[in-house]
Amino acid sequence: MKKAAVFLFFAVTVGIAWYFSTNSNLVSNTLSYSILNKILSIFPGLSANHSSVGLSSDELNYMLRKMAHFTEYFVVGLGAFAFYSMLTPKIRYFATLSLFSCLLVSCVDEFVLQVIYKRHPLFSDVGIDVAGAALGILICSFFYWVARRIRIAHAVPK
Repeated sequence: MKKAAVFLFFAVTVGIAWYFSTNSNLVSNTLSYSILNKILSIFPGLSANHSSVGLSSDELNYMLRKMAHFTEYFVVGLGAFAFYSMLTPKIRYFATLSLFSCLLVSCVDEFVLQVIYKRHPLFSDVGIDVAGAALGILICSFFYWVARRIRIAHAVPK
């Protein structure tokens, strides 16, 4: 049951990432600009063209979209790590499997954009996606390693 729940989390995170990719450029831009405007409204002294920001609203929107790529694949990386960690006890295997799975998911995502939705794939997005997944996997690996060290240190000798 636990494996199924963890796999479901991984599958849902991949599905959400792919869902956002299926949006048209117009829908995606509208969503990201509305989020950008809400962020800027939190800080009333700033605007997209304010000199302290130094970026246009288009540049801020672009940065927001790339941060969204990074963040969604960070979560996909967490899901992949959790799933593969249940399949094999060796961290180097499931961390590597997790990273390659995230790379594959990102490549398929960009391929589908090109073939089905006739949008231009950006392989820089694959790099951003993999970087987000790698950070998620690295953080999970660290906590997994620490937890194992604590468990080993507190183990009762036979």
